[in-house]
Amino acid sequence: MNSRYESLQIPEEARIWTYGLPEELSGTSREEIEKGIKLFVSGWQAHGQKLHAGFHILEDRFLILWVDERQQAATGCSIDDSVSFIRSLGEKLGTDLCDRNRVFFRSVSGSIEERDLQGILAEARTGKEIPYATAIDFSADRWKQWKLRFERPLKESWMGRFIP
Repeated sequence: MNSRYESLQIPEEARIWTYGLPEELSGTSREEIEKGIKLFVSGWQAHGQKLHAGFHILEDRFLILWVDERQQAATGCSIDDSVSFIRSLGEKLGTDLCDRNRVFFRSVSGSIEERDLQGILAEARTGKEIPYATAIDFSADRWKQWKLRFERPLKESWMGRFIP
């Protein structure tokens, strides 16, 4: 488990969605984005019931939306609302935050880097050394899973099967 994320106040069983941001947020752009996310989360509902939800922006590069479903489950319509919100946020940032062909890594120097999935797979097929320490995995949908899988050594991640 990565202790870097232990201090986040998210219920263990919370349902989560993770999105990678195209570049580090800073200053007024971060404030503006956070304001929009807070507004969305504060009004997020499922079947007329307010969701017990929140968000975190990690390392100015990752957005986590979460819902504690012990009180009210996120439903198809509420999830559609969140995707619509994320798409509009991506437009403001000039990217598609729902594009799963964008993959993220932590380099050996510690910086977060974004790459195109097809490009990184092509490099791996040629046997070229992939210069990343860890892969970032957005696939976990529960907080307790996320903490275990979000950032793992490249060979132990989903990318491991592609790396010689």
